[in-house]
Amino acid sequence: MSKRVIFICGWAYRSSIWHKQRCFAEEYECCFVDLEEICLKQLSTKDCFDFKSALGKMLVGDSVVVAWSMGAILMLEFLGELSKKLKGAVLVSATARFTQDENYVGIPRVLVKRMMKNLKLDSNKTLSQFYRLAFTDEEIKAGYLDELTALQSKWKSFDRFFLHSALEYLLNVDLRSQLCALNIDIPVVLVHGIHDEICPVFGCEFLEKNLNAMSITTAKINAGHIPFFTKSNEFNDILHEFLRNLR
Repeated sequence: MSKRVIFICGWAYRSSIWHKQRCFAEEYECCFVDLEEICLKQLSTKDCFDFKSALGKMLVGDSVVVAWSMGAILMLEFLGELSKKLKGAVLVSATARFTQDENYVGIPRVLVKRMMKNLKLDSNKTLSQFYRLAFTDEEIKAGYLDELTALQSKWKSFDRFFLHSALEYLLNVDLRSQLCALNIDIPVVLVHGIHDEICPVFGCEFLEKNLNAMSITTAKINAGHIPFFTKSNEFNDILHEFLRNLR
């Protein structure tokens, strides 16, 4: 049975953001996951995302998870338990805490709260501003924001409850104290854009030092928040090598 590769996107993105990774379907069984879809289908009685349960149902055979941004944070939260069903994990733009505090570099809490407020006033404008933040000036000049805008024009509208609830999760999530207690008996690859303004590279460096995993490989790419989109060849080479080396 060939490896199953599960691609999980981030907040306010559809699974087609991974279209430059569709080539992996030629060699592996690939599943491109819409984060909103699996979260809304798996709401607990407390109106919390039962992400662990939803993802656990997808993990069959020799599964490998490639998770990005909020998807990577959610994956990180449950990686200790879910790793028993995995062959490996690639965490892209991952961080143990989304927002900054005096000891951690992240996005300002006031910005997240402003986004939550602005979503109610003008969700399209709020999302457009967020998408722009994902790119460096050089990437925007190279046309990647325009490319994303063209892709995004084909997406169905996001559920506002999901957008707001997910931001609430990102506002409060802090996994730092859990990292050392995790017993992750699979190899992990951390991929991060060195110019990421949404999840600064500090988060990758913190995970590299503190995540308790069988092995950790770090790849820092000259990119913003979406290295698999703006530096797809480099990212795909990293993923190809990782998948081929897994037993």
